Amino acid sequence: RYPHYNDVLPYHSIFYAHTMHGNSAAIQQLFLLLSLLLASASSSDLVAPIDREQLSPGNISYRNNLCERQLLVDNGTLALPLALSNLDISVHLMQWTPLHVRHSNVDGSLDKDNPGILVNVMDRIATRGDFSWRDSFGVGLTPGNANNNATFSEILDWALETYDVSVGEWRNSVGRKGAGFVFPLGIADASIVMVQKASATTFDPFLYLKTFTWWVWLAILATYIVSAFLYRFINAHGEGEYIDRSTYLRKRDVLYDSFMTLNQHNQFTPQSMAGRLFTFSINFFSLVIVASYTANLVTQLVLGQTPRYKAYTFREAEFKRIPICVWKDTSLHRHLQTKYPEAILVEATSRLMEYEFLNAGKCEILSDTVQSFRSFSRNSTLNGDCSMAIVGNPDVIQKAGLAVKLDGERCSSLLHNVLDYHVSDMNVEGAIEAEWEKHLSLISSDFCDLSDGAEENVHELGIRELGGVFITHAILLVVALIICHYEHGKKVKKTSSKRDTFKNHDTSQDQDATKGDPITREDMKELLERFKSEMSEEALTRSLGNSY
Repeated sequence: RYPHYNDVLPYHSIFYAHTMHGNSAAIQQLFLLLSLLLASASSSDLVAPIDREQLSPGNISYRNNLCERQLLVDNGTLALPLALSNLDISVHLMQWTPLHVRHSNVDGSLDKDNPGILVNVMDRIATRGDFSWRDSFGVGLTPGNANNNATFSEILDWALETYDVSVGEWRNSVGRKGAGFVFPLGIADASIVMVQKASATTFDPFLYLKTFTWWVWLAILATYIVSAFLYRFINAHGEGEYIDRSTYLRKRDVLYDSFMTLNQHNQFTPQSMAGRLFTFSINFFSLVIVASYTANLVTQLVLGQTPRYKAYTFREAEFKRIPICVWKDTSLHRHLQTKYPEAILVEATSRLMEYEFLNAGKCEILSDTVQSFRSFSRNSTLNGDCSMAIVGNPDVIQKAGLAVKLDGERCSSLLHNVLDYHVSDMNVEGAIEAEWEKHLSLISSDFCDLSDGAEENVHELGIRELGGVFITHAILLVVALIICHYEHGKKVKKTSSKRDTFKNHDTSQDQDATKGDPITREDMKELLERFKSEMSEEALTRSLGNSY
């Protein structure tokens, strides 16, 4: 409620005599026009802001009778854009949020510097239509802020019985149209959308393995194992191959060479046609596998990091039984109840409460309009981490804005047509969007704004995405060290065994030496040289065999 200025405010109207017998039609029209201008130029008895409690009983109305103006428009005397010229239109301003209409809580006067988006839009329309309204307006409260249990439709009905027009974000629902309400072209995008918070990604050490299904990984493993044994067979029997070389193609060596083709490191050097065909085939196979893996890995690590959401349509949310926050008793609420009867709706008494419920986890989806989300998403208290986003396509595409009630006795359709004309013109010129940008800048000038460049959307890969590769490499290193330790133990044991054998042989030689001629230093030197020579020849033979 606002402070009382007058208990009863007289209704401002225009009168003229309907009986002008004997005069020509031109004189009648001229007299009518002059009388309208003189009447509209007279001082208004209205005091702004109009102090009348919302939904208060009684038949007090501040609506204009526009039938005379309608007659002048019909006969071409008045142009439609200026049909309200010099009139004082009574306006009901719906305070959707404190920034929609900024006014004093003491005397109800509008803020001089920035009165709010709805006031600015109405001022623009009035300037274009050459009418006034600031001397005859009242501020209405939403159900969540008013001290009553009225619905939005009940408030709208009362407002349009009291004022000429209600300015807000009124949606043109079927029920409201059936009640006689008409809506000029909207000033806000009221398309119904779902808002969600992005799910936090969790650490997955094996994310890099999810590029292929497990069946594909098993098929790749089997392919390389079978290919390795096929190559041993081709090497042993292929024409032109060095047959003795098959002796050195041990199973673990050829398996290693086979898997190394995945790294584009080919160690096969076939001489036969079959061997060369095999080598081409396995290298091409590896090329395709690596290319597919790389492409899918990019998708998994970079593109796959786009936020994941619970549902992408209200129908999916209804099927999955996901709680949806909704502003109680709004047309959007009734829309969801009618279209998705099985949906779990969590009712809030204001739009702000909806967003608080979403942050508190009382619902996982929030129903809102596009224009409303543009405002609330900039609120650093509600969306400090910029995790909220519109998900999926709008459930309903429509605009919202001013509302007028059809009344044949007052010819209110003329008011609707004039307002629709000017709002349409303002939308084409971009004036409405300019006012919304100014409105949004009051909330935050650049919060969650990524329009400066696409670079800010690039996702940097961190340990969360690539940690699995490091863990796997570390595990393989540990396994390699264990194998190395095991092989070293075998080597030490084998060396020790040979040393004992040589020692026993030495003892036996010493014992024989007592019986025969002693072995001189020169004899030992000769034996050592012969041994080195034999070892060199064997190494050379192996090397030549590998070369051929």
